[in-house]
Amino acid sequence: MERRILLVVEGDGDVLAIPLLTRKILHDNKIYDVRIESPAHKRHDIAHLKGRSWCNFDRYLQTAYGWGCPVMWTIDCDDGCALTVAREFSERAVTIGIRQPLAFAFWVREFESLFLADSKAAKSVLGCEFKNLPIEPEQKRGVKEFISSCLPAGRRYSETIEQEKIVSKLDLSVLRNTSRSFRHFEKALLWLVAQKGPCLYPLMQERK
Repeated sequence: MERRILLVVEGDGDVLAIPLLTRKILHDNKIYDVRIESPAHKRHDIAHLKGRSWCNFDRYLQTAYGWGCPVMWTIDCDDGCALTVAREFSERAVTIGIRQPLAFAFWVREFESLFLADSKAAKSVLGCEFKNLPIEPEQKRGVKEFISSCLPAGRRYSETIEQEKIVSKLDLSVLRNTSRSFRHFEKALLWLVAQKGPCLYPLMQERK
């Protein structure tokens, strides 16, 4: 029987890029029987989700539950600790109730930090050289702006045009060595697709 998952993401570029990354991970792990529901649900950033005393998040989660399949929620963490924020969202989900498999995996700073963690993939799409790459790609704030600064004058990075293209070139073996956010996302995803009943990804097992 075919399995299904629903992705909840932040922005326009993520709607196509993160399902592609998810499929790459599943296939790399020899998992071919999972259907990724389309389109991914775009639900904006952390501030929006917490807005109106969490009412926005509560409503979106109930909508996701309506699809009747495991849910992976992944957005940028910006300036906070990704693990701490994911735990905060997990606790909120518990107050609503866990109706099906649910996992939160937030990106440290920005999803585009993956493009610095595997800069070869980004360069192959953008046709530029990254100057002064940070030693810790995930600690870089303003990655979109950094990428734009490396492009020829008058050109800017566009997540809706280039994000999916770069994801298609990402080397997962490189990311496993260079990106903690990627390792967490992959671990949570593989856990999620193995579940059959209501449960919440056990973030307490994750290292701070």
